[in-house]
This record gives sequence, structure tokens and C-alpha cells, in this order.
Amino acid sequence: RIAIMALAGTIALTPLIDKMLWPYLWGLYLLSAFFSKYYTAPPFKLAYRGWGEVSVWFAFGPMAILIAVVESKPGIASFGLAVDASYRAQYFISITGRPDD
Repeated sequence: RIAIMALAGTIALTPLIDKMLWPYLWGLYLLSAFFSKYYTAPPFKLAYRGWGEVSVWFAFGPMAILIAVVESKPGIASFGLAVDASYRAQYFISITGRPDD
């Protein structure tokens, strides 16, 4: 179900985004569909192999920020800034144990 909802959102957003960014949007869709399906589903079962935390961090960290960057159409140059901001936020949370206020 989640993969179908992500597909519907991706199809709805595709015409609104610059054609140069379409591969990024579809790549992010495929990654989000993979993580949502195979978190506990066979054959990967990421949660049972020690990769569950990594996949959740990636899906709700850098990937969420990259999806927001693609939706706002700033261009490819902003991807590096988005990833950097995500890593800085994750680092701060891991050091202090709480989000930045």
C-alpha cells in the first residue's frame, strides 16, 4: 500500500518538476518503495539483518530532504547542500540526544 501511495505521489509530481530532475524523482521513489517493502518482507528483511536502523535513518534523513529539494525545483547544485544539512542535523541529534531547538 505504501509503495502504491508513493507511486501515485510520484506520478502526480512528475509533470510539475523540471524534466532534468525526473530521474532523481523516480530514483527516490524506487528507493522509498524498496525501503518500505523490504523493511520486514522477504527476501531482504532489513530489520532482521541489522540494516533496519540504517534504512530508517536514510529514509527519514537524507532521502526525505532530497525529496523536498526535488519538489521545490532548486536545481541539481542544491542536492549537496541538502545532504550536508541532513548529516549535520543527524550529527547534532546523535551528540546531544535531542533535535536542535
